[in-house]
Order: sequence, then structure tokens, then C-alpha cells
Amino acid sequence: MKMSSAEVRGVWQLCVTVGNLRMGDKAPSPVYARATADLLFGTAAVESRFQARRQLGFTSTDRGAFSLWQLEEAAIRRGLDFCKRNRHLGFWEELFDDAPVPDVETAKLALWLGADRLGCLLARVYYREVKEAIPMGVQEQARYWKKYYNTVAGKGKVEDYVKASQDVNRWLTAEIGE
Repeated sequence: MKMSSAEVRGVWQLCVTVGNLRMGDKAPSPVYARATADLLFGTAAVESRFQARRQLGFTSTDRGAFSLWQLEEAAIRRGLDFCKRNRHLGFWEELFDDAPVPDVETAKLALWLGADRLGCLLARVYYREVKEAIPMGVQEQARYWKKYYNTVAGKGKVEDYVKASQDVNRWLTAEIGE
């Protein structure tokens, strides 16, 4: 892993923050916020292994996926549109103060350069569009990730999500000596 354990723990804290954001009529329950944080963290683990902020094999911003969450342009566009339409809910300001919601090209470049708050938020918005509630547990979340995020067209497998989650937890545990 190219990120240090402190950086990966920072991504976890970011996932917790984003998991607790109010993105609708009411704030998420503590249980649902934790499930959301777990799913966001697991998604980053499997999609990028906390290394790649740009889909391998792509060298420009015209195609491919961006951020630790490997978001493609259509997801970035939908996420930014949701953020613009829903600024009144306050979740944007919790992460970015008074900064404007960027355009798609600016967002792709920012994500490539490491704008993890934006990447995590856009991944959360992506999952928010799913009608099925976010489940608890690694196996259930792995199936949810595959069905809704990686999709049947993606190369990822449920087992990849489970392994990435186990690997990162094992690595972090070894790093802090527990």
C-alpha cells in the first residue's frame, strides 16, 4: 500500500464523517451511518487498494475512473448535480465551507490529484441513488458493492471486496500493533 497507515485511518475518519452527513429529510441513524462508512471504506479498499487515484492505463481526464473510489465521469456528473441541487441541506458546507461545487472537468482533475473529501462524497451520493438500504456486514456489503457499484459489467468480484476489506484491516492492525 502506498498510503501510510495514518493516511488510511484518515480515509476511514472521512468515511465516518461522510456516512453521518444528512443528505435527505433526516440524518442517518447511528447504525446506518456506520454501515455507510463501512461501505465507503470497503469500496475505496477494493477499487483502489488505497493506491490509485486514477484508473490504471489512463493518462488524461477524458476517460476512465478517478479517486480512491474510482468514479467514472457519469457518476461524477450526477454527484455534482445532486450537490448543486441540494446545497440547502448543508452537507456540502460541512466538508467544503463556502467553496462552489466544481464543474466536471475541474472535479476530475481534483480527484486525480487527491481530493478525497470530494471522492468520498461523490461515492456516497452514488450509493444514495440506490433504492435498497445499505446492509451491515462485509459479505452483504460485498454483494451490494458488486450489484450496484461495480455492476455485472465490472471485473470485480464479491470475493475481491471481502479480501480487500480483510487485507486492509489486517494491515492496519499490524501497523498499530494490536
